[in-house]
Amino acid sequence: RWARVLIPAASLAAALSLLPVPEEASRALSEPGAALELGRTKGSGAALEVWLEDGDGARPLGAGDTVRPGDRVQLRYRASGGWVSFAGVDSSGAIELYEAVRAPGRGWRAAPFSLTLDDSPGDQDFCALFTAAPPEATELAEAIESGETPEGMKITCVTLTKAR
Repeated sequence: RWARVLIPAASLAAALSLLPVPEEASRALSEPGAALELGRTKGSGAALEVWLEDGDGARPLGAGDTVRPGDRVQLRYRASGGWVSFAGVDSSGAIELYEAVRAPGRGWRAAPFSLTLDDSPGDQDFCALFTAAPPEATELAEAIESGETPEGMKITCVTLTKAR
């Protein structure tokens, strides 16, 4: 009698173990302190994370987290090809374009630079702008300034609060 219950249950468990684990969950399980984000927009492979580098390694920061002048941050992104451009906006509204790089497909990658925060007060936005073709600096700055995303561009930003 137990065979009628156990065999189908074992078969289901075996089948479920063969399913692929979503990349975010796999990363969260393999990297201590990795952020697990669920519920992203379907088909939107573009994402940005900001990580604080300190004496204990690195940890992810969430929107609204507090940072201090002198803190060192690393931007990490996920894209499904094309280009990713990195920018920052401080509380004065000054836009700083850091660098544009070809996005080599799936998976999380670190930006080819890290940043040391200055002592300007207020919020600090870090943005990643995803485009299919190499971007023009004026187009990137206009998109950030206006808050309107042109066709074929996706912007993702993380806002951190600078403590004094």
